[in-house]
Amino acid sequence: MMRINEADVWETASEVDQRSRNRYGGATLLERVIIRLRDDNRNEGWGEAMPVIFTDETGAAAAAALREAAGKLVGSEVEDPAAEVDRLADFGGLMAARSGLETALLDLWARASGKPFSDALGGERRDSFTLDGPIGLVSPEEAAEKVKGFLASGVSTIKVKVGQDIEADARRMLSLREAFGGRIQLRMDANGGYSADEAIRFSKKVLPAGIAHFEQPVLPSEVKCFDVFREILAMGLPIAVDESLFSLDDARRLIDEDAVDVGVI
Repeated sequence: MMRINEADVWETASEVDQRSRNRYGGATLLERVIIRLRDDNRNEGWGEAMPVIFTDETGAAAAAALREAAGKLVGSEVEDPAAEVDRLADFGGLMAARSGLETALLDLWARASGKPFSDALGGERRDSFTLDGPIGLVSPEEAAEKVKGFLASGVSTIKVKVGQDIEADARRMLSLREAFGGRIQLRMDANGGYSADEAIRFSKKVLPAGIAHFEQPVLPSEVKCFDVFREILAMGLPIAVDESLFSLDDARRLIDEDAVDVGVI
């Protein structure tokens, strides 16, 4: 049981230049909301909410929800962090805020119990993990220059944005495979930018590039979404999802449909 004595919420914003990053366009401002919880033994738990560009959530809305939750937490005792979250505020449409609060509670639980944070997420621990180098909707030449930089820094997994124009997108993927061969692992992310027909046609074009996985070929609102995923899977191209995965209910449905291989959260 943890007793929460203090809760602080801060809003931050950073100017960025994400030119041609993905099909949503480039962000010029990244909003983040930070929450810190303290128990009566001065243990601290930290969480971050960063609304993503493809939702309607804003930094201000996330901050308001987190301040409401923080006000209810101060002076309360928490036994099961994961079970507390949804009683503290209305997080409908505010999944970044919800994630930030849950992370702070789990972080505090881990510190208070003297256990690694990984225990709060099921207990699996890894000695290493793979970083990917992101490439936006750029020309094949610019993409190749970016890959050279990633390789020089030791990063050989490359995540390339697609989802805008199937011909230009296919050229970008195929040219990278031709230029770098087996030195790189290629992933691609359409952010749901293709129609059902475009996603299938594009997948066939890039099969020779040996793609590790294709993230979010179509949006979850596409009626044939799962049929598209399964047809691409049948080509031997693994499917990852991001925009389709916001909750446990989403995860259960994706598993039940047997249409995806990777979840990006």
